[in-house]
Amino acid sequence: MAELDNERIAEQLLNEIRLNQTIAIKQILTTLSLSLPQLLNHLTMITSWGYQIQNKNSELTFVSAPDALIDSEISFGLQTKLIGSKVVAFQSVASTNETATTLAEQEAIEGTIVVSEKQTKGKGRFSRHWHSPAKKGIYCSIILRPSFSPEHAPGLSLMTAVALADTFSEYTNKVKIKWPNDILLNGKKTAGILTELSAEKNKINHIIVGVGINLNHSLTDFSDEIKKTATSLSIESNRTVNRVEFLQKFLFRFENMYQQYKIDRLASIHTKLKNYSSLLETEIQLANGNEVISGKVVDISVDGALLLDCDGEIKTINAGEVTVLKK
Repeated sequence: MAELDNERIAEQLLNEIRLNQTIAIKQILTTLSLSLPQLLNHLTMITSWGYQIQNKNSELTFVSAPDALIDSEISFGLQTKLIGSKVVAFQSVASTNETATTLAEQEAIEGTIVVSEKQTKGKGRFSRHWHSPAKKGIYCSIILRPSFSPEHAPGLSLMTAVALADTFSEYTNKVKIKWPNDILLNGKKTAGILTELSAEKNKINHIIVGVGINLNHSLTDFSDEIKKTATSLSIESNRTVNRVEFLQKFLFRFENMYQQYKIDRLASIHTKLKNYSSLLETEIQLANGNEVISGKVVDISVDGALLLDCDGEIKTINAGEVTVLKK
């Protein structure tokens, strides 16, 4: 308990310094009711988190913050009201989606996000392994509790894809969405989305939206089996990306689109969805259960379904595993 209290005071101290940029030690001792030895102990704790604070001329000056996925760093400057209202951060978990599911079952509030520096059992669709090395990418899961019916839940994957694509577009113009849940940079996978639903009859209990994002990975971070198909924003833009900043930008877009999604589903972002699509006018093979069909993608409907031209017959596809045959 004492350690938690110390961390809380250290966070308050950090926020005071950060908001003021430079603040007199005498002033902050009074504001937080601390003694000088206590202040110095808390400064040591803050430094251990990776922050740099200059102590000079009886003043404390904020120098820099670490690019660390910790709750205080993510929350500071986050311009959202709902998404990220509570941040649960870990150094390592098996899977952020699994952890978020546990929290949701324990009545965690809507908008709670779970982040981790590393996943030991990160997963994508069809329980595939998601490569999750420490301090390279973003592994984040969001707890939602919408009032709409369960039939509208699948569209959240495409909504999330557009929010991610818009965020990537701030850094590069190589962004595409591979329906229904992958983000491609220069034709290679750089982010995946896994949406999991808990519902009964016509009521949603909760939805977990998980994202795995390759940001600062180098080629050596990928195994030989995925080097040809995976990439990162750093590789494609030739620069190191601030992960906290990227996450904050994504969460801001996600919140705005989620609020609109509750009103008109994908209608307001339908044009963006089509513009980002990597599959339009492409020959694909699609597997859904035991059924495998081939055809040309001619459109994406307003509810996010693929419209596939199969030898003159237009089929509406709502789910499946896509393999690109040719442009």
